Amino acid sequence: MAIIQVATALHIFKYDAPVVPLQLGKTGVVNTNLLDHDEISMILAEVDSLPYQNVVEAVEFSRPTILTNGTTLLYILAMPKVVDRKYRLMRIYPTTSDGKQVVLKYTTLAMDSLETYALLGNCVSIGNTTVCREKDLLKLEEDSCIPRLLKGGQAECDFLRTNQETVELVDVGTIFLKNFNGTVSTPVKNHHLERSYVVQFDNEAITIGDRNYSSYSSTHLMAMPAVLTQIKTTGYELSLKYVHEFSMENLKKLSVMSNEILISSSVELVIALSIMTAVYLVWKKITSTKGIPELRDPLANLETQGTLEPATKA
Repeated sequence: MAIIQVATALHIFKYDAPVVPLQLGKTGVVNTNLLDHDEISMILAEVDSLPYQNVVEAVEFSRPTILTNGTTLLYILAMPKVVDRKYRLMRIYPTTSDGKQVVLKYTTLAMDSLETYALLGNCVSIGNTTVCREKDLLKLEEDSCIPRLLKGGQAECDFLRTNQETVELVDVGTIFLKNFNGTVSTPVKNHHLERSYVVQFDNEAITIGDRNYSSYSSTHLMAMPAVLTQIKTTGYELSLKYVHEFSMENLKKLSVMSNEILISSSVELVIALSIMTAVYLVWKKITSTKGIPELRDPLANLETQGTLEPATKA
């Protein structure tokens, strides 16, 4: 791909009447060089650094703008001037290890040995050439996390706590699996995979979980080889999903603990009541008079038998 600086030249195929500068200013055009079809072809032939093969491609890359003054249509082409350097266009995806992953603020990049750019907007691609506007690019510091991860060395990165499983269709025939634990089924064989993988398939259909994926062409994406990098953790960012899962897990544990405490208290109460009942029954048994003969008054017994005589007076 090519990194570009947007030119300020204005290219118009037809111009029949004066145009108020304000009309051009509203579209961001400040230069009023007027070129026809032949002049555009001449520019393409003279400037080797322009990535266009013909006039049609030049028009595609120039993002045409149409203006009118009521009687005339103006076709405006903002032709970009490109830097004669080649960059590798790539997309990066974080993997999960031990419940954490590197925080990547940007996932689409343009990189060479000296510079690394993050792509913030949409670039125009025709054939094997991609052109990006300068305002859609952000140059990254070479000693920051992402360039060091890609080029090797000491990387200082923030991490994110997560255990989320991801199945993402990156492109036709290319699927990214993160923190995956399942089966990838093909017409020939089933593959049980764990952790993170890039799955590429050409002219076939595969099944992952309950979804089917088909590819009727060959993929052109290539996985980069591993780079030796030492990663230093500079901090952790919160994941709302991870916090939610963590909170739900804690609530489940608290619910289990509450049930265990309730069951334990109920058992202890039953045991205490059983002991108290047993003690009461024993005490009742000990203090009971049932079965013990009643004692009668001896004097009452003598009166009954007539053996008790009243005392006589002298």
